[in-house]
Amino acid sequence: MKPSEVADLLSLSLEIDRYATADKMTKERAVAWAATIGAKAPGMTFDAAQRVVIDYYADGGDSLQVGDLIIVWRKKNAADVRAARSRGLIGRDHSEHQALPPAVNRALAEARERDRATAAQYAVEGSAVSPLQLDVGRRP
Repeated sequence: MKPSEVADLLSLSLEIDRYATADKMTKERAVAWAATIGAKAPGMTFDAAQRVVIDYYADGGDSLQVGDLIIVWRKKNAADVRAARSRGLIGRDHSEHQALPPAVNRALAEARERDRATAAQYAVEGSAVSPLQLDVGRRP
């Protein structure tokens, strides 16, 4: 992630964080965060980090530190990798510390949306839903 993207993340965090003040938003801080993310989570994209920041504060988190961002991203990424593996979207050798390729991220999001739609349909229609539609978590 580029320092300019990290600065955008810090700006977002500053707007949400009730304890943060504008004087904490410095060029040096953005560069330090970018260097830390580059060293400890090189696969982290801006979009993924932005979702982590929003989720972190939505769940009632206090001031976000770069270590918190990396830990939460690693957990979410590992869960996504396991879900993609179980659906056959990536190979078993794909590391949980490695970010998913954009095409796999899109395919995983589509699969999850189909799963939610099928589950909602089943909740409404009950056992009248064809068992062929209940392919949640199965490989294609």
